[in-house]
Amino acid sequence: MAFSLETSIIMSLALSLFLQSSSLCVPEAVKARHSAAAAVLSVKQEVNPAFLYRLETQMVQQGTISVLKCSPQKMVESLSLYHDLKFLMTQQIEQP
Repeated sequence: MAFSLETSIIMSLALSLFLQSSSLCVPEAVKARHSAAAAVLSVKQEVNPAFLYRLETQMVQQGTISVLKCSPQKMVESLSLYHDLKFLMTQQIEQP
């Protein structure tokens, strides 16, 4: 197959352009993945926080306000754990 001079120049330029753009895509993809992971982590912490109670202070015009935040899901889990432990302890005491 015979190629002309223009075709050989265009093919080499297209190949170099493709390789250059693909080398730039990898760092951008990594940055996009890290930012997506950070966004998912923040949403996960909002939906299922790791705390039972947390005290935050918020600034207002006149001063600061203390706000007590709680996690209802963690409270339900704590009560369930309490009931399970109570049941297990009373069963062990009743059996000789």
